[in-house]
Amino acid sequence: MKRFKDADLVFMDPDNGLLVKSVGKGSARSIKYVFYEEVKDFIDSGKSVLVYNHRCRKPAKKYFDDIKDRLYDNVKINMGLIQTITFSKGTTRDYIAIPASKKHCDMFGDAFDDMRESMWGKLGVCR
Repeated sequence: MKRFKDADLVFMDPDNGLLVKSVGKGSARSIKYVFYEEVKDFIDSGKSVLVYNHRCRKPAKKYFDDIKDRLYDNVKINMGLIQTITFSKGTTRDYIAIPASKKHCDMFGDAFDDMRESMWGKLGVCR
């Protein structure tokens, strides 16, 4: 946390994304995931978090609802503040923005909207 004392935003890029129920914290596979406690530590210190997350094989609504529920249960973040952008060329990847403030929430929203409205969105690279 000392290394990030001056940061407003922390980008987490694990191999797979946020920890899933099928992998325990003590599992050898857990190193491929971000723990919710890690996200909570940054949010509690006023830093927003952007997490790279591989999409699982659930329908999108269920997938995002599950993530938002786990973030609410473990981080106590308002589910309405969480924002996402999806890139679906090749495998589907999502970036999950977990803002520490309303200002950051608005900034994520504007940035994601700009991406969706840009050439990348028009070409179907992101949505």
